[in-house]
Amino acid sequence: GASFKGFDFSVLFQGATNVSLAYNRRHNRGWFESSGAVDYLVNSWSKERYEQGLPIWFPLLSEGDVTNKNNYQSSTFWVRDASYVRFKNLEVGYTFSKDALRKIGLSSIRAYISGNNIYTWSSVFPGLDPESPPGITNEEPYPLTRTFNFGLNIKF
Repeated sequence: GASFKGFDFSVLFQGATNVSLAYNRRHNRGWFESSGAVDYLVNSWSKERYEQGLPIWFPLLSEGDVTNKNNYQSSTFWVRDASYVRFKNLEVGYTFSKDALRKIGLSSIRAYISGNNIYTWSSVFPGLDPESPPGITNEEPYPLTRTFNFGLNIKF
């Protein structure tokens, strides 16, 4: 952080490297019980996608009987590099001069804006937090919450 002529700011980046994440059933089976298919799995192999030269990220997507179905098998294919850098926090503020404030009976006013969990650079599937714990159950992780605040600090 730093400050200059009444302005101040602070920034925090957080990250990790050399970590892996094993996707759970929600992310590799395509249809999660009664919910629809996960959007990115549309890039699974199909004859039509192959013939049209479209991108193919995953094996043939299967549903129903789990015997010998590609996306129902435990495999290191579903383990991904979970290294990330997160723009964790930013705060920018301005403190008004004391000379102008004395006239209205205040000793200081600081206006600020801050943000938390602003952006994450990662190679995991969209919508997933690379810090989420791995699991083999059907739970769906709670999304990372991004927050922005505006405020005033007033001293009399």
